[in-house]
Amino acid sequence: MALDIHRDAGLPTAPVVEIQSQRAAQILIIVGSDARLPHPHWRQNEAFARHLAQKMNALYPGLCRGVRVQEGRYNQHLLPRALLLEVGTEKKHLGGSGNLDALSGQSIGGDSGRNPEKRCHP
Repeated sequence: MALDIHRDAGLPTAPVVEIQSQRAAQILIIVGSDARLPHPHWRQNEAFARHLAQKMNALYPGLCRGVRVQEGRYNQHLLPRALLLEVGTEKKHLGGSGNLDALSGQSIGGDSGRNPEKRCHP
């Protein structure tokens, strides 16, 4: 698995959600496709992205803004389960995203590996 984390550009305001009484930047998952160039893993990446988005929102309602399939590959063709995450905006530094690392980490890995049944495996 590889996660490429970016700030979401061009939004007038940063999309945020309140989770556990703290503001956190919402996440948009971007999946590249084979519209322009070969991309053998894109459907697998999309399935993983949709599963991850569902798990994020089940654990933390509103954390994930959804999954968007784009025409570019974003280097996601290099391995399966590679995703691009758009977080916050270019107008707001990532430090203002609250406890995003803990929230997204729990969504992806479960309880730090202690409870494998909670991990994100589509």
